[in-house]
Amino acid sequence: MAVLLLLGGCNVFSFLGYAFAPEEKEKIVEAEFNRFPARRVAVVVFSQAGVDYVYPRARLDLSGAIAYDLQQNIPDIQLLPASVVLKYQRENPAWDALPRRELARLLGADYVIHLGLEEYSMADQNSGLFRAIITADVNVYSAAVPDAALTPETPEWTGRFRVIYPDDTGRAKVGTDDRAARGEAHAVFAKLLGRKFYQHKVKGGE
Repeated sequence: MAVLLLLGGCNVFSFLGYAFAPEEKEKIVEAEFNRFPARRVAVVVFSQAGVDYVYPRARLDLSGAIAYDLQQNIPDIQLLPASVVLKYQRENPAWDALPRRELARLLGADYVIHLGLEEYSMADQNSGLFRAIITADVNVYSAAVPDAALTPETPEWTGRFRVIYPDDTGRAKVGTDDRAARGEAHAVFAKLLGRKFYQHKVKGGE
């Protein structure tokens, strides 16, 4: 108790309140789309030519991060290597004009997770320091023949995601060529997206 007395007055009660405060409960969040276990899945990223020119590894690194997160959290999922998908894209420039169901079939996948990159930047416009902004529309397509009410272009799941990392401007300290920082940004985006496809826990207030 002597240690507490040294803290003095109000600080003692603050310390006790912190030390004995109940732990924040976690809650389970179910997957929005849960059909990936034991399925073969391809992550395919579409980006504008300008993105590929400034960030030639953008598609490879982002799709690789997403595949890694899914691999760690979904039982028996089979992810096509990001390098294999990118090789197919490069060898077939008109790939994005294909019906998505046909694209899945040609890749040998049961499902395609298609990301349409709207924004992709790793530099703060004002300072030039590292600041990742990634915005994408995401659609999941199946290689299976769709229901009569659907067309091959109808996604089975759709979402939109935007990540700014770090979100505190005071933390944008490293240069835009910092590979570790880019990897962290990709991992944040991958987790945000991936959690839509598997059960996970969150803090009570999230």
